[in-house]
Amino acid sequence: MATRKPKGKPTSPVKPLAPDSLRRTCDPARFKFASTASLKPPKGILGQDRAIEAIELGTGITHDGFNLFVLGAHGCGMQGAVMDLLEAKAKRQAAPCDWVYLNNFDAADKPVAMCLPAGQAVQFRSAMDTMVEDLRASAKAMFEADEYQNRRRAIEAGLKQQQENAFAELQQKAESLGTAVLHTPQGFAVAPTRNGEVLKPDQFKVLQKVERDQIEEAIRTIQHDLETMLQNIPKLMTEARRELLALDLEFANAAIAHAIGDIERRFGEISGMPDHLAAVKADLAKHIYIFLASPEMQGQGEQAIAGPVEPQMDDPRLRRYKVNVIVSADGARNGLGAPIVRDERPSLANLVGRIEHQSQMGALITDFSLIKPGSLHRANGGYLLIDAIKLLVQPYAWDALKRALRTDRITIESASDYAGWFSTVTLEPEPIPLDIKVVLLGDSGLYYMLDARDDDFPQLFKVLADFDSTIPNDADGLRMYAGVFAELAAKEGLLPFHAGAVGALAEHGARIAARQDRLSARFGRVADLAREAAFVARKREGARRIEAEDVVEAVARTKRRGSMPSRRFRESVQRGAIRIATQGSAVGQVNGLAVIHAGPLVYGFPSRITATAGPGNGGAVNIEREADLSGAIHTKAFYILGGLLRNLLNTEHPLSFS
Repeated sequence: MATRKPKGKPTSPVKPLAPDSLRRTCDPARFKFASTASLKPPKGILGQDRAIEAIELGTGITHDGFNLFVLGAHGCGMQGAVMDLLEAKAKRQAAPCDWVYLNNFDAADKPVAMCLPAGQAVQFRSAMDTMVEDLRASAKAMFEADEYQNRRRAIEAGLKQQQENAFAELQQKAESLGTAVLHTPQGFAVAPTRNGEVLKPDQFKVLQKVERDQIEEAIRTIQHDLETMLQNIPKLMTEARRELLALDLEFANAAIAHAIGDIERRFGEISGMPDHLAAVKADLAKHIYIFLASPEMQGQGEQAIAGPVEPQMDDPRLRRYKVNVIVSADGARNGLGAPIVRDERPSLANLVGRIEHQSQMGALITDFSLIKPGSLHRANGGYLLIDAIKLLVQPYAWDALKRALRTDRITIESASDYAGWFSTVTLEPEPIPLDIKVVLLGDSGLYYMLDARDDDFPQLFKVLADFDSTIPNDADGLRMYAGVFAELAAKEGLLPFHAGAVGALAEHGARIAARQDRLSARFGRVADLAREAAFVARKREGARRIEAEDVVEAVARTKRRGSMPSRRFRESVQRGAIRIATQGSAVGQVNGLAVIHAGPLVYGFPSRITATAGPGNGGAVNIEREADLSGAIHTKAFYILGGLLRNLLNTEHPLSFS
């Protein structure tokens, strides 16, 4: 085999590492404190300048589509950092308006959404409830007052007097014609008379024919007039009923005006409120009888509704006047700043809201008071944080969120709308305008998958905030570590950390980062080790702080709990089942290191790598791949190794070997 021989003696840039170079220790003398008891929690976020800049950009731009996708490893503190940044910004923003759903008196299946100034939704609901309660008392008193009763009796007496006058006129005419109108069990009858006495049939028959004909003609005349009078009586009663209804409406409007006047003065300037209150007053006047205790009065009028004697506040007939508060600044925020909502279960119903139903007489019914808000409603005017993977696994939730962001409004939907399931009677609430910043939390794989496969994603989430999983291992980084553990001890009641313990935790953070110049930003993982060190320290009698040896012991305990794979490997080496030569040299044989993850621990297992060469034309052969046992990383490494061999051999003509 002919190769070009290098000129001179080759020099290798690779130099052996000294043992103390394999690990970067943290000298406690670098710290200016004895323990974390004297430290204050850290301010700001170290080493995440690009992510902070992206968050400020996303929250500062008000144009559509500038929502955020926050990318980072689990446990790196990105959620807490995002919350701190958003809270600082939200406090400087004005509280958004409250939203309520009201009954639509023209179309009950299409409730009306109304915006009220921040903090007034609950007040408006209370005022409407008070109005209904006051109307129950005032309406009853007004309809029982002497003025109403006297005017009502006057109308009824007038009707009776008209009927009596009409009958008296008919009776007088009948007498002038020699007849009389009689009341009989079968009704009215007209009979001939003589000298004020009613003629019997026998007496009537003996009369002359001319006289009988005159009497019969008179009877026909009176009967015609009687029929006309009887036909006019319903008209008189209808007219009297109209007068009674007008009287009732007059007193009802007076009671309603008194009850609702305060609401008009307090909330009348709100957009859409005058129209709603006018509809409420018209409907109250139409159904004023449900507020009256007297069954007789409840039955009066063509527009009355029969019902219980004394309506309660939960009476279904009174729900139409209630106010369904969807979101109000009187809640946890107390009206301060923009809302920040974290949706831990972003299902379709939890996201856009839902319409509940009640069972009544075997059927499911609903009304506007059963509309429930979603996280989009609660976060409207502020910020909504969602774990991206939790959102994507919920059926129809991702599409609903995109539709809300595209249309800038919240439309309440249900799964049956998508799946075409059979649905009972439901509502079509008026959509609520949406003004929100959505923050999705996820990892890099999820972000790039959505960016590549979902055309809407780049248009709706234009800002990427990428949190680094490490921070610099310098004075600022160590100060950040010390502040984090000082805050941890203060919040959870742990013993303070000695400077040496902080140094030991920093060394462990460097091991997690796998770089001497960086520290792990996955504070959750390092904090768990700190908690275990605190547990170890409590076992020492009289311990007042957590020492470096407590951290070392915590690391050792963590390794022992997850060291089963390494123990098994060492046992195999001790038994001779696995032989790894560490001295001497051999042709075609090197020692390699296989990195294996076992839970939170990472182990390096030594492996022997061998190669033989012989005549053939197959080139380098990957036995693992030929046996279908090779993974992607192993195959890639093999091809890289093959390229290295070709470069080292540096042949002048092709070689035939395997």
